[in-house]
Amino acid sequence: MNREEDGLDLFSGFHSALGKQCPSCDEMNPSDLSHCENCGHPLEDEEEYEEGDFSFVHEEGITSSREYEKDYVKFDAQKLPLDNSGLVELLKDSIARGQTAEITYDEYINNVEDAREKALDGLELLESRDFRHIMETVSASDKKILSRLIQAFEKFLDGCQEMLEYDGGNDGSHAVKGFYRVEAGIKEIDKIKEDVKKILRNIRSK
Repeated sequence: MNREEDGLDLFSGFHSALGKQCPSCDEMNPSDLSHCENCGHPLEDEEEYEEGDFSFVHEEGITSSREYEKDYVKFDAQKLPLDNSGLVELLKDSIARGQTAEITYDEYINNVEDAREKALDGLELLESRDFRHIMETVSASDKKILSRLIQAFEKFLDGCQEMLEYDGGNDGSHAVKGFYRVEAGIKEIDKIKEDVKKILRNIRSK
């Protein structure tokens, strides 16, 4: 990455991508804490997923450079990217190595783009007409889980988009904030992926 003077000084606040940033005061905290040491604010926002809140990717769809016709995308559960923990390590490493100029800015962008493609792959399937039909046929409890999956992929994609706003200069805030959003989305996917797989298996067996 491009660096000025002593390098990406603002990346030092990332603490090598370890720890949690308080959403209220921006203080960095050890990763095992649930509340900010500085202000007491919860470090992870617990989102409520009410059945009535489901809007199918906010209805307006995804804003991206990749165009597709969602009504003609066939939903394939085998292609749904539910295992993304490796991407968290990839992006964490990209920021940490960018801090010490071990990778170029272009390499950073390529790594984030790879992660973004995974998020888009997931949302493309979850916006398909086939998946809309699935949402209409499952139980209320299953619909709630699938709604959480959609919201998690949205968060995953939003984080990648913000990471791509980093321009290679000293201000690495977009990279850091975007990473934490990606991490939160992928952690939510990890929490529910076994339930999602079970739901989809049950649908295929009917």
